[in-house]
Amino acid sequence: MTPPFDDALWSLPWLGATYAVATAGRQVALRAWPQDSALQIALHTSVIAIALTLLDLTGLGAVGLLSRAGVLSAVIVSSLCVRAVALRPSAANAAAPDRSWAVLAWAPVLAILLGHVALNGLMELPTDFDCLMYHLPLIDQWLQTGSLAATLIARWSDPANSELLGLWFATPFSGDFLVALNNVPVMIVWATGLLELLRLLDVTGWLRHGAAIACLAVHTTVHETDNASNDLMVAAFFIAAVVYALRYVRSSAASDLALFGASLGLLAGTKYFAIGYALLAAVVFAWGCGRAQGWWRAVRGAIVAGGIALALGGYWYARNVIVTGYPFYPQGSPALHERIVHPDMRKTTLAFNGDPAVPGLALAAVWKFCGPIQLAAVLLFPAIAVAAVVIGVQGMIQNRRENLARAALPILLLGALAITLVTPMLVEHRPGTLNHLRWGYTPVRYSLCFLCLLVAATAVVLQTALDRVGTRLTAAAGVILCVAAVGQFVYRFSSRTEIDFLVTLSGGANLLCAAFGAGWVARNGRRGRAVVLVLAVVMGSTTAGLLSRRWHAAYAWHFDRYFHTHMFTDLAAGGPQRLLVLDERPYPYLGSRRQNLVEQPLSYRGMTAVKEAMTAATLSFVATHAMARNETTRFGGAAEDLKADAAFELVGPDEPLVLFRYIPGKR
Repeated sequence: MTPPFDDALWSLPWLGATYAVATAGRQVALRAWPQDSALQIALHTSVIAIALTLLDLTGLGAVGLLSRAGVLSAVIVSSLCVRAVALRPSAANAAAPDRSWAVLAWAPVLAILLGHVALNGLMELPTDFDCLMYHLPLIDQWLQTGSLAATLIARWSDPANSELLGLWFATPFSGDFLVALNNVPVMIVWATGLLELLRLLDVTGWLRHGAAIACLAVHTTVHETDNASNDLMVAAFFIAAVVYALRYVRSSAASDLALFGASLGLLAGTKYFAIGYALLAAVVFAWGCGRAQGWWRAVRGAIVAGGIALALGGYWYARNVIVTGYPFYPQGSPALHERIVHPDMRKTTLAFNGDPAVPGLALAAVWKFCGPIQLAAVLLFPAIAVAAVVIGVQGMIQNRRENLARAALPILLLGALAITLVTPMLVEHRPGTLNHLRWGYTPVRYSLCFLCLLVAATAVVLQTALDRVGTRLTAAAGVILCVAAVGQFVYRFSSRTEIDFLVTLSGGANLLCAAFGAGWVARNGRRGRAVVLVLAVVMGSTTAGLLSRRWHAAYAWHFDRYFHTHMFTDLAAGGPQRLLVLDERPYPYLGSRRQNLVEQPLSYRGMTAVKEAMTAATLSFVATHAMARNETTRFGGAAEDLKADAAFELVGPDEPLVLFRYIPGKR
């Protein structure tokens, strides 16, 4: 049993390590880009800090040395080392501080996000299907084994940079109560990356800020900023990779090249379908460098960036090759049919499904889970694409480094559209049902990169067209877009209940005011910084202690209520257990302190396979869902067979979730 104050005490070195890696990233950014604006420095700092943290975690996990002390020590030591790196300053991409009143539009956005993360993330236990299926179980199996090569759950082979970032918020603690913070640094990269991309595309003022906020004003932001999902990381680091590719084309600076490679690796190591976007960013990098700097320099830059990318994203594929022989396991292996039950993968894509209902349902999904801004952009896509091509050709004719960003825009836009059209599982996972498309959420989260580029292209077209008429008209259009974007953002977060939204907004506003107040006090010399430091330590450790206590007290009760069962309370009362889980969502069975060993096969393979697994791993219990057999359920029929086998004794009531005790030798 964990001591009562253990998590509060371990929060102190964790806060110190987090502060160390953040300040190290900021110092490196200020040395490499001394004339960049505060928003640009925030982007650089976030990418450096995330990359450094994940590099340390990958190294330790690859050799099986994940532990509290090891992880925190490694991050602190690497943060101290990176401060000593000598860098050549670059001012080629410097921007003046943004003094536009449009910056104020971010105040409600930040307040809502902060309140949402605090109240709907930290104060709630997880319920998201994918988080319970593999995002959180990945983190827990790594902590149980100390290794990133653990194969205990069915989705162990997925690239997992997002979950690796979540590991940072879980390693020192007895439970996963801080993992809801996983996407906070990702949101910083996404927001500041969008602003920098729009600046590189010469979008200014209100139009720039309105377009960036519009990209964030989707339901995916609501759904994934309070849990450990990974779609936001794909969008964030795709945008970051494109930004640093375009910055390097302008600057030829080693620092921009390094962060391009880091962003590319973080993107490719997030999930399988992110590889397409990584390749698209690499194509734009090679094309831009070839035109601006010569093809030989482009090759040298690609080699350097590729090496950095491999360090930050290549581990997962190398591990899969070593363990299974397949880099994209289970793709290419006999186990694929157990993971993917759809008989024709082409039918799960927008491009090849062929059902006449697909276009209408796709537009309905954009309207339902994005809003009028994205819907208008999608409906006007042909005109926007043609205009973007014309603007891009003009940039190519001028052949100046400053114009190559606009020249690359049609390549990015059409490339992202092509990737979206062939993304598997976007339309359905049950043959002939179009169930994902009818639901609407999946197609939006899988097309975030395209939607961001489409909104950016729309802003570029508006800026170019309206500037020819007059800058006042451009400013007016920017104000309208900014107001509409903030309104859409507010609507997305107010979709729960009015009281929930008001509490979220007021809580976030208080946190935002406290953050600005702390920043103001910290600027008043050493005493001010000391006061802020003491308050941060006291509040941080107190919060960790309270969240830990609530997490462990409510965990079993929460999942009992969510699944309409009594199983988790019974498991918690019995001490650490060893279970075979024949269910899509293994996370609840791990326990609030990760005290239970859980093994989950790819699918239910019959009672002989169950008994072999029980014996090989000395497991005591089997847990499953009372699902009937059907072709789209990986674990269907297990409960029926277990009830009919005398070697398995039903424990507790016969509920939607059932637990069996294994009695070897009984017939």
